[in-house]
Amino acid sequence: MSEFGEYIKKVRDDKGMTLGQLATYSGISAAQLSRIENGKRGIPKPPTIERIAKALKIDYEELMIKAGYIEEPLKPQPVRPDFEITDDIFNSPKVLYGNGLRESREKYGLTDSEVAEKTGIPPKVYMNYENDEIPSPEHGIILQKFFNALNKKKEKEEKDIAKRMAQLSTDLKNAEGLAFDGEPMSDEARESLLEALEFGVRLAKKNNKKYTPKKYRDNE
Repeated sequence: MSEFGEYIKKVRDDKGMTLGQLATYSGISAAQLSRIENGKRGIPKPPTIERIAKALKIDYEELMIKAGYIEEPLKPQPVRPDFEITDDIFNSPKVLYGNGLRESREKYGLTDSEVAEKTGIPPKVYMNYENDEIPSPEHGIILQKFFNALNKKKEKEEKDIAKRMAQLSTDLKNAEGLAFDGEPMSDEARESLLEALEFGVRLAKKNNKKYTPKKYRDNE
């Protein structure tokens, strides 16, 4: 029995179909089908294979591969994402490298030497990672935890700023006798003042920031 014929018989048996039924559904004589299954004749031509595939309700291309007419396509290799910060990043197999790593560093206003210093990764090695070299498992974990810590800190800072600005907005609305250039302060002027205050708060935080993610290399 040929490999192709054996495959046809297995599929037919798995579907609970008799040789006569396959002959009826495909329009091919039972005698010819029997010879195909038993390997007593060569591989049938593509039109015959197509009729068998339709009768068995299986993929025509798959059957053509089994018959040797076409080569089995190579399985696509998984693409490793450049960079993605998620809440479950510690449990994620994602690897930080390439353009994504560079963009995330720039997002937090860090230089490559600063990241290298804070993570303990040699500067030349870190630069290789930004140039598309995949990090070692140890360095991959370090980078994941480092940027995850920065992300969480940034989220906390944004919440703190929003809370502070909400309080300032309330204070300005409740304040009496506010004036600018000798005139009572309008709503538009209050909004402009709040925008200026928010800019000042962000600038002060940026200039006062001396932050290294605490214990980012320790297992949690």
